[in-house]
Amino acid sequence: MSLFFERQETDTHVVIRYKPWWIYIVLLLLAAMWLPSLVGDEAYTRSPLTTGIFWLLIALIAWRFVETRGIRKEMFAAMKMRAVEMNGSHFNIKNPLTVRITKPAPADEPDNS
Repeated sequence: MSLFFERQETDTHVVIRYKPWWIYIVLLLLAAMWLPSLVGDEAYTRSPLTTGIFWLLIALIAWRFVETRGIRKEMFAAMKMRAVEMNGSHFNIKNPLTVRITKPAPADEPDNS
């Protein structure tokens, strides 16, 4: 189970549902880094807290990249076969981005009699 997506598989298709929570955390971290500098608090922009928030942001983005690498490969391969259906939004909690991949029909086994 991943924190960034849910993957459900049946005989005919694969459904991948992205979870949008991480986008809101990234926006919150960016706001925590840059809003004080807009106000003019020079001491805050160079503090260890800001540096820690920056590295936390980088770690979160890298973690998501590594976690979703497998499903991205699967999705790109299905896109080449034109077997992908997408709906929803990356930002909407009630209607998250959903990718539906239709599996190819299994080829009939040749009868060797």
